[in-house]
Amino acid sequence: MVTTPLLLLLQVAHAQDPTVRVGGFVEGYYAWNLNQPTNHVTALRGFDDRHNSLTLSLASAHVAVVDDVARGTIALQTGTVPAALFATEPTGAGAFAATGARELSVVREAWGGATLARGVTLDAGVFLSPVGFDGAAAKDNRFWSLSNLGVGLPFYLTGVRVAAPLGENTTLTGGVFNGWNRIFDDNEGKTVGLWVDHQLPEGARLHALYIGGAEGAGDRPWRHTVDLWADLPVGPASLLIAGTAGQERREGGPARFAAAQLAVNVPVTESWGLGARGDVFYEVGSDDALGAIFWPTSLLGEVTVGATHQLAPGVIVRLEARHDRAVDPVFFADDPVSPTETQQTTFTLGLSSSFEAIARQALAEPQ
Repeated sequence: MVTTPLLLLLQVAHAQDPTVRVGGFVEGYYAWNLNQPTNHVTALRGFDDRHNSLTLSLASAHVAVVDDVARGTIALQTGTVPAALFATEPTGAGAFAATGARELSVVREAWGGATLARGVTLDAGVFLSPVGFDGAAAKDNRFWSLSNLGVGLPFYLTGVRVAAPLGENTTLTGGVFNGWNRIFDDNEGKTVGLWVDHQLPEGARLHALYIGGAEGAGDRPWRHTVDLWADLPVGPASLLIAGTAGQERREGGPARFAAAQLAVNVPVTESWGLGARGDVFYEVGSDDALGAIFWPTSLLGEVTVGATHQLAPGVIVRLEARHDRAVDPVFFADDPVSPTETQQTTFTLGLSSSFEAIARQALAEPQ
């Protein structure tokens, strides 16, 4: 799957007058956890999970090529984010050697495809996930930390997708994939997804998605997930309303989950903005860990407030305060092995620098 986009990109590069975009970004942060965990782990946080450490979270470089027919993107990455993302990737045994998470984690995106008749597109490879509002890169989000919805939902999918325009402002997309966060599949089933994106004339964006399939090894019944979000302009502010729900039969019995998120972001000046977010994630399963889909607790919530400052085009600084709370002790403090706390509070300073726009200018205006 990964080599096919590489070949397509090479073919597109020889097309007549193709559009080529190259660039990348670097992101890092420092965070302080008031629990002062002795293992330096801020639990259940996703990618800002290191206490009292200067951390390179994500660095990525990409090239995207498109002409009237062919198109494709390759993006490579390093940092603590891909290490965490690919930690559960199953090992794939090839003809000569096994390939595991360490080798695969350099791939952020790798796909190629074509634009067919009437604006329909067909792509194959490794894609950024359409599930949920949050992405792995802080620059694409409105807060430095991910919501609990963002942490729980998949970040990448491997397979084939087809997208078709339904009118001027609506796109319907469907695909067949290996599973959540899988380059190698570890079962005989496949995951299918169908989603629609709609943009209103006043700038509002609506997203509705279903994704279902066998997750994990064996012949486990399908996990069904429905994901909805609306990004609404309210005067100068942006209001995000998001929710997701699903069910799956686990080894310990049936499990169901539902989560909701509400966030508002307000520009204060041309370079400063403020935001606040809250979410809650509820999961019902068996009492043991085998029955949990996402968390070792049935109820998890967070409240976040933050400020964003744009230092220069493509360069942002974020200062964020966040409080997490659960009904069970799932956060670390003095014990480096076993979580003992039901809450944690963190303060994070993050920097994201993107040089994609500069790279485009350099290609368009060679010296």
